[in-house]
Amino acid sequence: MSSLQMEFCNWGSMANASSIILSSEAIHGAAVASVKIASYIFAWIKLKSAAFVTLALYAIFLRIFIAELRYISSLSMYPTFEDGDRILVDKISYCFVRPEVNDIVFFRPPASILQPSSESGIPNNIFVKRIVAKAGDVVQVLNGKLVVNGNPRNEFFTAEPRQCDVKPVLVPEDHVFVMGDNRNQSYDSCHWGPLPVKNILGRSVLRYWPLRRIGTLGAPESSCNPFERRGSHFLQKSRSCCWRTMSP
Repeated sequence: MSSLQMEFCNWGSMANASSIILSSEAIHGAAVASVKIASYIFAWIKLKSAAFVTLALYAIFLRIFIAELRYISSLSMYPTFEDGDRILVDKISYCFVRPEVNDIVFFRPPASILQPSSESGIPNNIFVKRIVAKAGDVVQVLNGKLVVNGNPRNEFFTAEPRQCDVKPVLVPEDHVFVMGDNRNQSYDSCHWGPLPVKNILGRSVLRYWPLRRIGTLGAPESSCNPFERRGSHFLQKSRSCCWRTMSP
């Protein structure tokens, strides 16, 4: 073998060795990069998981103790609420103050009507009504007019006057008397008596959907206008009623 051929062979061996070394370094570098990327991903997942768990705990805490979102699925509070409205319910205020007349409250129905019967058809769910009287008040409906302690109430926010009279009822301690604004299509205290305050879950403070009717839900204001002011929106009053079943 000539000296030239030997040089070519040596050069080829060195090239092969260099390529092997380079390949090993590349593999090692790729492995290190993969480990780093994996560690970054795991760290990100861990961080996001902690954040998700924290947010979930906050959400659970808020729903149990502070506020929750509710969906209106009946017409018992028409025209104040319509079927499909979505409401923010304040659950903490009543830890510090007592329920007041005209508060719109969500509550569990009394034990006597919790189980539905074939005659009533009332489901076991959450009701929404307006407080019309408190403990110590005497409530009755006379000639379609709500009368509390002998004084007729001027209720511009109802759908129509109640068709049936209600005999005088004394609201006992730790109870309230609740009625739906859609008086003739509401299953309320006129049927099953005063509501225990302990059954109240919270009061309505904000309608957030639909957007065209978004607004706060404070105590109503007297008005003779065909449009009534409710928080930051107007609702057209309606005196028509065409529903045949009472709603919770």
